[in-house]
Amino acid sequence: MNKSLRHLFAGLALLAFFLCACSNASDSSVYTTGLYSQGGGGPFPGEGTGGAASSDFSKMELSVTYGANASDDALAAVSWSDSIYLDLTNSKYSSDGSNWSAISTDSANPSAAATNVSIYNNSGYIKIDSSATANPIKFILSGSLNGELFFANKKGGVIGIFMNGASIASSNYPCVEFDKKGTVYLNLSGSNSLTDGRKYGTAYSAEHSSVAGYVAEASESKGSFHAKGDLSISAADSSSSLTVTEGYKHGFYASRLINFYGGVVTVNSTGRNGFQCVNGFNMYGGTAIVYGSGTNTNNESRGIVIEGSDESGDDGSGLGYFNMVGGAVNIKTVSKGITAKWEAADDATTADTSDDPNPIVTISGGTINVVTYGTPKEEAATASSFTDADGETVSEKIKLSPEGIEGKAGVTITDGTLNIVTTDDCVNAGGAISISGGSVYARSGSNDAIDSNGTISISGGTVVALTASNPECAFDCDNNNFAITGGTLIGIGTTNYSTPTAASCGQSVVVVGGNYLGSAGTTFALEDSTGAAAFAFTIPSAVYSSLGSNYVAIVSSPKIAAGTSYALYSGVTATGGSNFNGLYTTLPTVSGGSASLTGIATSTSSWVYTNASSGAGQGGQQPGGTPPSRP
Repeated sequence: MNKSLRHLFAGLALLAFFLCACSNASDSSVYTTGLYSQGGGGPFPGEGTGGAASSDFSKMELSVTYGANASDDALAAVSWSDSIYLDLTNSKYSSDGSNWSAISTDSANPSAAATNVSIYNNSGYIKIDSSATANPIKFILSGSLNGELFFANKKGGVIGIFMNGASIASSNYPCVEFDKKGTVYLNLSGSNSLTDGRKYGTAYSAEHSSVAGYVAEASESKGSFHAKGDLSISAADSSSSLTVTEGYKHGFYASRLINFYGGVVTVNSTGRNGFQCVNGFNMYGGTAIVYGSGTNTNNESRGIVIEGSDESGDDGSGLGYFNMVGGAVNIKTVSKGITAKWEAADDATTADTSDDPNPIVTISGGTINVVTYGTPKEEAATASSFTDADGETVSEKIKLSPEGIEGKAGVTITDGTLNIVTTDDCVNAGGAISISGGSVYARSGSNDAIDSNGTISISGGTVVALTASNPECAFDCDNNNFAITGGTLIGIGTTNYSTPTAASCGQSVVVVGGNYLGSAGTTFALEDSTGAAAFAFTIPSAVYSSLGSNYVAIVSSPKIAAGTSYALYSGVTATGGSNFNGLYTTLPTVSGGSASLTGIATSTSSWVYTNASSGAGQGGQQPGGTPPSRP
């Protein structure tokens, strides 16, 4: 859908009710713990007793899901040539953790920490030079440092950073920085912290020396933990943690891959992004948390960014992806939550397509919780001047697109749990979106819930897709193919919706207008002639309060049998069963309610039933009339 229309409605009421962390939560728990709860006594946390959700997503609380650690087999296989212990508090080093020596403060005569490894401390700036050896070297850090650790490592070498109750607070440098591309293993034990003293809008390199306030003794490297090459993050146990606080560019930066295996890593950013890398982000286990509150123009904080690159030397062909296998990712940001952002039109540096990245998002396990709260802005017609991260005045067209998950080449979901509440599209793809498993809750306050510039295919899993603003829709693939062949799903949006492609569907799909479904907080059900429910859903108050009955619901389930006639009952009482954010995945026993529409049926030659108009339905209740009797 054209975003210039979308952003006219960015200020509409936004939903803040609970997003369950597992697809089969019991009835009694589904709405009692709000992942994005703001309090209130209504049936959906955050709605209050009056049933109206807050329009300020910035006040939503992100309840964090914690993921189990995964094994980093590559780290376990490393044979370290040397282990060097660093006592940051007392500026000492040791080869065995027992016998300590003071770190030299003379750069001309550094301490020989190991063969081909030297170290010196210049007023907190600790330089470790291992440029003469590619042997794997392990550094065990403890204590506190006001300064920076700079590794002059050998290209292609392997460095292990084992933080064991360590804290580093820098001023004009990153906290940890590597000079050459190689492999870096970051392993956590106990509680650790990095605090980057650099500030957005300040010049930290000679390249920007003309900027007022230029800092000469400094570094403009992008990450508070800045790795050139691959960075793998793991932990000794599930409670080991690292908290990064930054207000300049990124919490973590790697010029190739970031592989996340374990630990609880939190990035608090008022700068740009929590994690940024070039070639790919692999989430295997552990817990990543990003709170990004930076509101700098065109650089509002994002959660996880994968750049992608076709430049020679970046080895980015076919990469530029986000891959979620396990663990938990929790993000609350002003701008995008997760983005594999490379796009040929904007980012290609060569005409050769063989070196292009493949910016796809793949989710096959784990849990992703995302809240975005910036107000979407369509790209301005003319450029404006503002200050960038390095203090330079730049002129660009201002825009902001706080999408939840974006894959420029596509999004594929085969398993896992996604809870996405955004002010822009929840899930957006430049290519196809495919959902074959898992549990997806997508709730957009002012744009589409699931938006593909290609096709949409749903063949399994559980999907709740909601939007509460006009003219947005639950599923948007323009006029491209929209196939539903499996899964249990509901999509609620306006009448400006993408129609499921009948010839491509292989499971019953029912499309009905909101006037048949009931009022806020009530449950509707599709029932067969015996009164047994084949589908049931509880209508969220925020959707109803924003759209009234002027919406369309797209529902599908393998329980809705082709060749069977169903009646739609609104206002039913549901007993038992279990649901995922109002969508019953284990069907309840239903009673009461009123029949608003009858004669709902599909067939194997016509899988899609549609009655999205207002007023009377096929055999249904006429306005003001008497409903058909209940079986």
